[in-house]
Amino acid sequence: MPDGTKTLRTEPVQDRGDKTLERLRAAARSIYNDPHVGRDRLTTTMVAKEAGISIGTVYRYWADRVAILEDIAAERDQSPIGRNNPGGQAVCEHGYPVDELCTTVQQLVHERWMDSPYNPNRPEPEHTKTSVTRRQTKEEQ
Repeated sequence: MPDGTKTLRTEPVQDRGDKTLERLRAAARSIYNDPHVGRDRLTTTMVAKEAGISIGTVYRYWADRVAILEDIAAERDQSPIGRNNPGGQAVCEHGYPVDELCTTVQQLVHERWMDSPYNPNRPEPEHTKTSVTRRQTKEEQ
């Protein structure tokens, strides 16, 4: 649980409460990251339904949807994902350096583009080159 979460109405006291709050946060993150819903359409009811927890429990921890969004933002601000970690290098959620991932993606995109049939500068593969033979006419036979 992130330190200094000012968006929570109450802090969980027992392990059971910690687990409930984590289920609610996971549900809120899932809805937030859903391209069809996102932050603008996230509701407390959606979070409760996604977590399988009553709406009353959602309101025990957050006053409204804005408090949920602020809590998610506070979690992200305290996470090393996409920011500089103590080693000074930005890392993704799986711990890989972002610079290396960007370079790898650029290489893959370049390779795919070079092989793409839509690339006007694509070299013709050797196996598709065929020699054109002219048909012989009856007089030539």
